[in-house]
Amino acid sequence: MKYGFRNIIYCTLAYDPAIPSGANRRARELCTRFDRQFGAAFELIIAKGKRPPGLTRAMVHEIDYKPKSILGRLSAKRQIGHILRCHSPAIFVNEFLPIPFRSIKEHLHFQVVYDLRYFTDNQTLRQRLMYTLPIKAQWSRSERLVACSEFTKHELVRLCGCRPENILISNFAIDGKLLQQPEWEPRKDIDILFVGHFEKRKNHANLLRALAIVDKGLRVEFIGVDNGLKTELELLARQLGISNVQFLTLNDDQTLWDYYRRARLFVFPSNYEGFGIPLIESLALGTPVACSDIPVFREIGGNLVDYFNQHDPEHMADVISKALHNPRTPSRRELHDVLCRYLWDSIYESFVHDLLAVSAPA
Repeated sequence: MKYGFRNIIYCTLAYDPAIPSGANRRARELCTRFDRQFGAAFELIIAKGKRPPGLTRAMVHEIDYKPKSILGRLSAKRQIGHILRCHSPAIFVNEFLPIPFRSIKEHLHFQVVYDLRYFTDNQTLRQRLMYTLPIKAQWSRSERLVACSEFTKHELVRLCGCRPENILISNFAIDGKLLQQPEWEPRKDIDILFVGHFEKRKNHANLLRALAIVDKGLRVEFIGVDNGLKTELELLARQLGISNVQFLTLNDDQTLWDYYRRARLFVFPSNYEGFGIPLIESLALGTPVACSDIPVFREIGGNLVDYFNQHDPEHMADVISKALHNPRTPSRRELHDVLCRYLWDSIYESFVHDLLAVSAPA
């Protein structure tokens, strides 16, 4: 490998191949390509039993990791530190906290940040002392960071005091197969689709209240992993009289893509996102989008989608109703010009280019 650094080490202890999430997808897609391009010069640090599929040449370090335990995280930090101290200088791309700062002095450290949701929540003093302030201290000490959007970069500068010139942008992306025209035209038998884990920041509750205003008989599909809110949302749907709603969990891309194609409208009501993969997945599969008017959605959705005030169910209902009856349908050329920037091969090539460009003077 050129530029004086013989290896790339990627640390992603939160990766879990069994959970469908944007962060897990990004880790798998990037690591597969690192493995293919750099072979034995690429090394991966993951939790035991969480090896991504498809790696054939990379060296994989599996360590003990208990994410819900403070002692478990400190133990993982020590294990990562031992690997780094015994290693020749390398490019170290890290998604883990706490950062083993004492062990990265000989390495070129890039700290990955996907979002700053904890900084925007109404936290107790205990939560601020235990989580937010330590995270801020870790990120602000990092010499180089990797943000998944311009919005996240701006938040790192605003909330953590990070220097903008030290932050790279590396977006999430979609599978290139999504841009291929299907051989069959699906039946539009789903009125409203939303793909997002069942947790408060995703704002399912206000979407349900808006749909009760639009039409309680709409066929609605919510797809995501239950992070503790599913039962409460099912109860709210019954109380609102929305009778044709399903809460599903899927871990199969083809099935998920079929749901996108069958939907008349994809609605994305989140209060906060670091990026927003479902928005571009939906556009790629030809489904119109109505979403929250938040900065990151403006960044990636531009004039291809309709926006609403996610805090106002009546405004949401008005925009959704208009979008159902008169959907915004960008041309394939418009979509291609935007979406070609969000393909995994393009994102990977740009990411590697930026890593090596920064490493050259180092």
